[in-house]
Amino acid sequence: MIDVAKSPAIGSPGQFGWYGAATTYCQIDPQEDLVAMALFQHFPMDEPKVFKCFANGYYTGLAN
Repeated sequence: MIDVAKSPAIGSPGQFGWYGAATTYCQIDPQEDLVAMALFQHFPMDEPKVFKCFANGYYTGLAN
């Protein structure tokens, strides 16, 4: 992530990750010392926008 303001989900500058088949996702955030993985088996990929909900959920938890 380069520009946090343009991201659809909460995050930190320098965060990175990748998407895989069947709605799988890995995110690494060195600033927060965080690794998160979502392993769903669903096509079409990310249909219910689960990645955004997933990321916003754990970043909200970190803030509390």
